[in-house]
Amino acid sequence: ISACLVGSEMCIRDSIDMGDMTKSIDAEHVRVSNQDFELALTEVHPAFGADLDQLSHLIPRGIINLGEAPQRNLQLLNRFAQQLISDPQLSSLAVLLHGPKGTGKSALAAHIASINQFPLSKLVSPLSFIGLNEPAKCLLLQKTFNDAYKSRLSCIILDDIERLLDLTPKHTQH
Repeated sequence: ISACLVGSEMCIRDSIDMGDMTKSIDAEHVRVSNQDFELALTEVHPAFGADLDQLSHLIPRGIINLGEAPQRNLQLLNRFAQQLISDPQLSSLAVLLHGPKGTGKSALAAHIASINQFPLSKLVSPLSFIGLNEPAKCLLLQKTFNDAYKSRLSCIILDDIERLLDLTPKHTQH
């Protein structure tokens, strides 16, 4: 539906004489083409569902097996995902991946969400909060989790959670 609306909007926008904004649009001659819809599909992103752009940003070159431990983690995460998929009684599962910054924790989660085709996959990172006040940040997080509850299967990736919560190491002075 969104692509249809955007395609129609693009067609109408193209019919406007930008040199003379006072001219009215001749609605009889406005025609929405297949090309308008195809262009709209490249510009419309889902408000609800898997945001593949966000996930692919986390794994631009895929997952490269660099040893036994990462492979074990990948297999374990995939087993958890398969449990959620196959057991309708299992309503939620929280997994915390802990380790040094830049070791691929979010990439592993994005990879699992992608290969298991979770209907709803969202990335929440500190970048999504830039310019937002505290109530707006809370509303954004609440909306993300409310959307997740609407889907039987979902994956929310809280990237760099320390920065999301504004937790920084406190140094005490003696």
